[in-house]
Amino acid sequence: MIFLAVTLGLFAENIREHVGDRTKEKEYMTSLAQELKYDTLHYNRVLHTIAGLQPKLDSLYKNVKGAARYNYIVQDNW
Repeated sequence: MIFLAVTLGLFAENIREHVGDRTKEKEYMTSLAQELKYDTLHYNRVLHTIAGLQPKLDSLYKNVKGAARYNYIVQDNW
């Protein structure tokens, strides 16, 4: 009789854990989907910002590289 009670108790515990795991799984998947949407939005915003900065940075690079052509005074006494 004790064996039967212990065995049924183990079965009940396994079923309870399985139900809890299913709930956690759904929560994790929902969270993953929300985070993926946020990350995608953030990634697109960063790409847009970089695309806007690229011409400015290219121009800055050309000006710094050709500083002598524009008679810029470069001092190395930092």
